[in-house]
Amino acid sequence: MHSQRRFSRDPNRGLASSRLQRSAAAVALLTGSLVFSQPVLAQSCRAADSVSASITRDVKQVADTGSAEYAGLRSKLHLPAVPATQVRLVADDSRCKRAREALDSLIHATNPEAAVPLSPRALYVIQMGRVMAVNDPSSRAGEYSPIVFFNSEWSYLGQMLGY
Repeated sequence: MHSQRRFSRDPNRGLASSRLQRSAAAVALLTGSLVFSQPVLAQSCRAADSVSASITRDVKQVADTGSAEYAGLRSKLHLPAVPATQVRLVADDSRCKRAREALDSLIHATNPEAAVPLSPRALYVIQMGRVMAVNDPSSRAGEYSPIVFFNSEWSYLGQMLGY
């Protein structure tokens, strides 16, 4: 098994090291743990809150150009090293809708039994340079939640567990 990084909810603990799961296992985790408890939403983006702050912090730590500690994780996930100023919460509804479409496509590709269509839901979308980090807060892996990375063409790059 590859190394996996888990991110603590406790802001005082910072990032806790663990093992990075293989892409297939991580995708299975994402698709197997989705629970949709929200009603149909007109908005695709989640507003800034404590969860978005935690996700943004996690992504900034991985993206940090000065962080040799996370260079291996960035490499495995095909993520660029970018300055913290290029990591920010997305509030544009059309970009969040596209992120949801990409996430739903990934879910259907890896889990043909998933409902078609999936329930509309608001996501956290964090821009990291030209990469988008997407989190569906209803998808859980214990106390963690998958953060899925897509390139600028919305192709899947990988994922990590966060906040």
